[in-house]
Parts: sequence; C-alpha cells; structure tokens
Amino acid sequence: AAFVNKLKNNRVESNKYYKLSSDITKKSVELAKDDTKQLYSCLLTCIDYPKELLSKSMIDNLIEKLTKVKNSRVDQVLGKYYLKNEKDYEKAKMYLSRGMAAGHFKSSL
Repeated sequence: AAFVNKLKNNRVESNKYYKLSSDITKKSVELAKDDTKQLYSCLLTCIDYPKELLSKSMIDNLIEKLTKVKNSRVDQVLGKYYLKNEKDYEKAKMYLSRGMAAGHFKSSL
C-alpha cells in the first residue's frame, strides 16, 4: 500500500503505511533475537523503506548481528543495503563479491 501510494504521489498515505511497516519490522527484529533467517528477512524488507522512517538503532542492531554471520545470502543482502541505503560502495562491493563467489548471482552488478 505504501509503494502504490508513493507511485500515485500520495505522500501522506504512503508515509503512513511505511511508518506502520517500519514499526512492525522493528517488533519483528526484537522477536527474532538471533534467528539469522528472520533477521535477514527484516533487513531485506528495510532496504525498500524511506531512510527517514527507519530506526537507526534497529538498523545498527540488525547490521551488527548479520555481519557476524558467515552466509552468502546474508552477504548478498548486506551488500544491497550498503549500496542502496548507505552509499558505501566499498562495503557493498565486499559483501556483494562474497555473495557472488558463493554462487548467488543476484549479487553481481
């Protein structure tokens, strides 16, 4: 709903749904604790949220937990996050290269 409203230039409605989604994701991160699969899904979801609606502490918590995991799918989503949200091309390249080396061709640019 948030993305559709964004496409229709209905910024107020779009932000309302993005905020709701962000709150749900924040609660999901709390409930996931150290479940890599759930944390991976949360970060993948957060990549598409407007940066101003994301909780900095939640993202930092997610990144901290996921950077400790040695998994090519996690590397892929970390690379995508650094590329799209942080514009940190060195970190993005590092993580995307790891993902691609393990055979995840979605990591290739």
